Amino acid sequence: MSIDPRVLKPATNAACQSLLSGRLATMRADLAAIQASANNETKSSAGDKYETGRAMAQLEIEKLTVRIAEAQSQLSTLLHLADQLPTDQVGLGTMVQTDKAIIYLAVSLGKLQVGDTQVLVVSTAAPLGKALVGQKVGNQVSVAGANYLILAVV
Repeated sequence: MSIDPRVLKPATNAACQSLLSGRLATMRADLAAIQASANNETKSSAGDKYETGRAMAQLEIEKLTVRIAEAQSQLSTLLHLADQLPTDQVGLGTMVQTDKAIIYLAVSLGKLQVGDTQVLVVSTAAPLGKALVGQKVGNQVSVAGANYLILAVV
């Protein structure tokens, strides 16, 4: 790891929280705009067009509501993991240095730049996360044809 893992782990968690908070703010603003638009729809002589527009707006509202709930759940997970103590076994909330990547097992966010270090943020439900859970330093896991040698766990 290019920076101290004791610093990288909380910095990664904070970066994830910031990213999700920004996404939540954007989704909430989009939801408010869609709701306002749907409320401003006026019934015209073309009643079917009005009903179709309202139905489409309702579908968008439902999709955004689900995405907001998922993001809130992810943020809640990150807040819970922020104070997790170091461990020697890979599990939810651990940062793993392998010979190929630095991986933070938390929520599914993908690659994230934390300072000068690129961190892969995955959930324990992802194939790589599932393979890593329960492993220790020195173990090797294979996922999608790639082998990962565990060098450090924080």
